[in-house]
Amino acid sequence: MVEYGISIPDLAGVVRRNVIAGVERMTGLEVTEVNVTVDDIHLPDDEAPETPSEPRVR
Repeated sequence: MVEYGISIPDLAGVVRRNVIAGVERMTGLEVTEVNVTVDDIHLPDDEAPETPSEPRVR
């Protein structure tokens, strides 16, 4: 799930880099592919304040 307003391609890039670095560091193997799937976008509630919040990743 991604918060509304967050750039999905940018977020996916960050997730890929972190997963690749972690797996390669732990295993010593070369990672050739990491797939990221966004299942949902969290839309702001009508009652929520209009101030931007910290991006959340689930």
